Amino acid sequence: MLWVICTPLFMLYGLYKSRNNLDGCLTKYNYGYFYLEFKHTHYFWDFIRLAVRTVVITIAALFRELKYLPSVVALLVFAAYISLTIKKQPFVNNDLQNVDIVSYCVLILNLFCNIL
Repeated sequence: MLWVICTPLFMLYGLYKSRNNLDGCLTKYNYGYFYLEFKHTHYFWDFIRLAVRTVVITIAALFRELKYLPSVVALLVFAAYISLTIKKQPFVNNDLQNVDIVSYCVLILNLFCNIL
């Protein structure tokens, strides 16, 4: 659990320190994987996506005995993420944003079918 939390926070801290120099060669080399597909104002968005997945996996692992709770929570978290993505428009390319939204919609559909 420590690995899952500390590593992304360490990377986010390094990216946060370099937020004013996102076009620099060293920043792109060290952190470009995390932010190049997003607008400069949303350089941290990949960490939000990681947090969404981590929350869903943690809830599913902790409450696996309960039949529908993990699926309902995941459905709500994914719906909130889609809503936030549509509101904030974090991607540089609209096609990437549409693919991200559609992929989470497919996950919601899958969870909905699982609940039924």
